[in-house]
Amino acid sequence: MDFREEKKKKLIDIIQERKEVIAGDDGFYCYWPEPSRGFLSSDDLRIIADYLDEINKPWQKQIDRYFNEQRAEDQIRLDPLGFHE
Repeated sequence: MDFREEKKKKLIDIIQERKEVIAGDDGFYCYWPEPSRGFLSSDDLRIIADYLDEINKPWQKQIDRYFNEQRAEDQIRLDPLGFHE
């Protein structure tokens, strides 16, 4: 494991241990650090952002699927005979 991968694992372990990744009202996970825990570099924040993107993928897929289905249903409802395809 290279240095960045070690750093990534350690950082993710720390934020999970501190319970700083929580689900928001919209169902997506977000990073909610406790105040006065020190500083984070831009690289640390990128690691956290990439981690959040990864754990939010399943929820985003569900939302995308729902809205794609709604869009298809709306298209059928608005143009039931398919004149505007």
